Amino acid sequence: MRKAKAANPNASVYLPSEADYHSLKAGITTARALKNTVNRLKRASAPGALEPVRQEGGGIVTKWERKEFAILKSVRERRKAAEKRKLKEPKMKYSLGSYKNARLEPDRRKGSELSEKGLRRFIETQTIELAKSSRERAERYFENYLTALGKVFGGFAEYDEDVSRIKEIIRDGIDSGLPDMDEWLENSPALEFVYDPYERAMKMKTLTDYWLSLGDRKND
Repeated sequence: MRKAKAANPNASVYLPSEADYHSLKAGITTARALKNTVNRLKRASAPGALEPVRQEGGGIVTKWERKEFAILKSVRERRKAAEKRKLKEPKMKYSLGSYKNARLEPDRRKGSELSEKGLRRFIETQTIELAKSSRERAERYFENYLTALGKVFGGFAEYDEDVSRIKEIIRDGIDSGLPDMDEWLENSPALEFVYDPYERAMKMKTLTDYWLSLGDRKND
């Protein structure tokens, strides 16, 4: 980055902000994150990587940023496609799977179509996402699952204890570092809203049977 600025005094107009060493180091918490960071830096230092290119909207970014967008988008699209294949529930059901359906639609944007701010924001957020561990992804799924549980069983005091048991099983699985927790959350029974009291009770039985069986498996 400094070499590019030294070679072209106007480069600061379009170059991305320099990464802070301490912030960069703090974000490397896994071997995967380290490998991704090293590869990104190598691509940034390649000949011509920091040359300017103009976006369709008139903004200016670097060739490196365009390439990072393409790489990160490709990784994200592969992950989205894999997640979508796991979704078995009808789209009308409110479940963790259907909750994710909208964001799993293919992203057909080209790097040149984004503004310079939009392109850089995408690179920043997706770089953070790639660095997340399976535990962090399970934590995120857990928060979504809590939202779904609250929508279906919130306000029905008779289910408070069951909801607490489910939360405890999930939390224990995450805390113990079980690698299957994010998959168990995704594949859990659909959480569609039920108006009939009997059907609601049957829905809770299905949920408790599912989570208790996984809790027993965890303890085997």
